[in-house]
Amino acid sequence: MTSEPRKQLVPQLLPELYPLIIQFLGNPDPAPLSQAPASCSKQPHLAVAMRVNRTFYKIAERLLYTHITIDHLLMHLVDLTRFRKEGRFALTKTMRVEYPEFGLEPTYTMMARNEGKQWRQNKDELWKRWGMMGAQKQQSREHDYARQLELLAPIFARRDLVKLGTVMPGLKAVAIASISGPQHTIWSTLRPARLHVECGQHFHRFLTSGNVEQTCVRDLAGYLAPPRHRFPPSDQIPGTRPLITLHFDSSEVDLLAFPPRIPTQWVYEGEADADWADVLQKLGAHIREITTARQTSPPLFPDEILNLRIYCSTAQTSSKVDADTILFNPSNLRPRAVRSSSPRPLSHADQADLAKELQHAVKWFVLCMLALLGTPVHDKVRWHTSAETPECTGCGCGSGPQLGAIEEIDSDSDEGESGESGEEEDN
Repeated sequence: MTSEPRKQLVPQLLPELYPLIIQFLGNPDPAPLSQAPASCSKQPHLAVAMRVNRTFYKIAERLLYTHITIDHLLMHLVDLTRFRKEGRFALTKTMRVEYPEFGLEPTYTMMARNEGKQWRQNKDELWKRWGMMGAQKQQSREHDYARQLELLAPIFARRDLVKLGTVMPGLKAVAIASISGPQHTIWSTLRPARLHVECGQHFHRFLTSGNVEQTCVRDLAGYLAPPRHRFPPSDQIPGTRPLITLHFDSSEVDLLAFPPRIPTQWVYEGEADADWADVLQKLGAHIREITTARQTSPPLFPDEILNLRIYCSTAQTSSKVDADTILFNPSNLRPRAVRSSSPRPLSHADQADLAKELQHAVKWFVLCMLALLGTPVHDKVRWHTSAETPECTGCGCGSGPQLGAIEEIDSDSDEGESGESGEEEDN
């Protein structure tokens, strides 16, 4: 007796369709500063698909590791060493690095089921934090923050730390704190700590050991932000210039970094209807500080030039914006008491004209101040309106292509003696 073949109720799909179907299992990337919960940056469905069979494993693995989000940098450094031979992170092209949650309290699930990795490792401490509020909550956050720095700083300082280009050779863009947003309540009290500064220096030095083309940073008070003035000497490949984009608002102007030898962008992300005069006063003071620091500090490298683009403008101002006064003679700025009660709106054309004036003023201010060094000055500073902000490959913000800007900034020709041609070439 022969058994009849079972009828196939569902037609077999072509293998070529699997990648098109599996890609819909991934969660969409949270928007920058969306304050999305940590679960939104995870990809549990793709992780499950990897365990189905060998075919699904190859497809889902590539989707899962091409773009990754890390909320615990310390564990990621451990994973880089653990999965080095498997080459799993060799597939990664973009990476978001978020700060871990500080001041963590136990959830109802942890207590009811008595399970969870955090619960097993820190059960006693989590019980103490149950129901903390106010100053106690802040204290627990600072405790977690300090403990994180104590663990991270020695790891970055190790000479045998794995090179980023060895384990993640395809990594091109890194976004820092693009989802979690600023946590100034923690950083403001602990920012001067030595470990805080060293951790930022070593982390960005670690990034230069790979093939990263752009680093995007938010929360400039965090311990993963770049050092304000310069990077420590490193074994960076000569000629490598990873572009750094710093997203800031008016409260973070004094935290903007200006690392020489590395193309840098300052992108304003504050309120569009903020008073531009107030923002410019802060930026002018910071630029004066930059110039003074470069005037008094000897260069570490022979080609230590400042390569900076500023994308900053708003739609209104309460007083006349005079670029030369902001930079050269800030004491003559009109006091706030005599400003107009009704802010004057600024069209895009008005913003573009003021941006030209600001670029011209910054250029001559830098030339005049650094001429005291007795050496040729090749610093390049460009000023654009906020509407001209290019697309950031790290977080996706902006309106245009970005990777080409690396060559664009480096290839800008020197401006003429009169400075008149310098305002036209970038527009």
